Amino acid sequence: MTTAYILVRHLDSRHGVERFEIGGGQFVRIAQNAVGRGLIDRCRQLFPAAYAQYSDWVYEKNYPVTPPARVGSDPSGFGDIPYEVEDLLLGLRLTQPGDISFVAQTVVGEDLSSWFQQPYRYFGSIASTHPYRFDPDLIPKVQQLLQLVRQPAADSVWFSVAKRFFLYGGAKEFNPYIGELDRILDLAVALEAVLVFEKEFVGRLLRARTIGLLGLQADSVKPIKRLLNDFYRYRSTIAHGDPLPIEDPAEFHRQMWDFEALVRDVLRTALEVIPADTDARKQKLEEFSSVTEDDRVEFLIEGAKGLKDAGRKQRVITALQA
Repeated sequence: MTTAYILVRHLDSRHGVERFEIGGGQFVRIAQNAVGRGLIDRCRQLFPAAYAQYSDWVYEKNYPVTPPARVGSDPSGFGDIPYEVEDLLLGLRLTQPGDISFVAQTVVGEDLSSWFQQPYRYFGSIASTHPYRFDPDLIPKVQQLLQLVRQPAADSVWFSVAKRFFLYGGAKEFNPYIGELDRILDLAVALEAVLVFEKEFVGRLLRARTIGLLGLQADSVKPIKRLLNDFYRYRSTIAHGDPLPIEDPAEFHRQMWDFEALVRDVLRTALEVIPADTDARKQKLEEFSSVTEDDRVEFLIEGAKGLKDAGRKQRVITALQA
């Protein structure tokens, strides 16, 4: 018997639930009682480099037989167990908002020896005031997502990139009060990895393909376009090293929640709709929106209008319109 353990933080139960099962394993809350005190002591052994505390949770999953690794090599010797942990984190985060964090992972083998997962960017003990609000009704939704993230599209290059940056973002503190905004960059990259393979007209394609992929109705198109417009601009501002003035941090955080929800919707729907094959994926995306020759000409004309020399400006515009 091999057993995987995870120290979990920022998980909050709305209904007083202190134990539940997902993905073939069990979450147990470290409560301030005799059981909790025993768990704290156990955590000192399981996660010697982490500091377990009351209100944290421990996830435990037993494996009668070690599942084969989904990749060619098996450096840990525990097969697919580390990848299943990533699936679980992805499934939880794709289901709803909240900064649930996997702080540390340990696998105990049949000989009772322990393998401690080295810290890496999916895991992290971040500061957060927005916990993951658990509701028992979430369990079927997470179970469905755990099936979805094992579909062929989930192993594609484009989704692997999207998954990586989506999980990176969730492992970083987001706090507009003190300028901790890097999560915006990660989520924007995840969105681009799913929806755009071109190197130009990225913002326009993001907006159009998001609307097409999600099948949005007319009354919801305008606010979604505005949201994507704003956050793509924020992403560029941060990436280019410019300050991002925030007049109302609380309102900015609410907008970020909306943006994260949109990214989750896109990633979930993409796994169901977009093919894993590279060429088939491009064809599917172009069904939602593509760059036309007229778009390119209009772009060049608008660029020419920025020329200060009137003669050069007219010469370029005339050549483009010929």
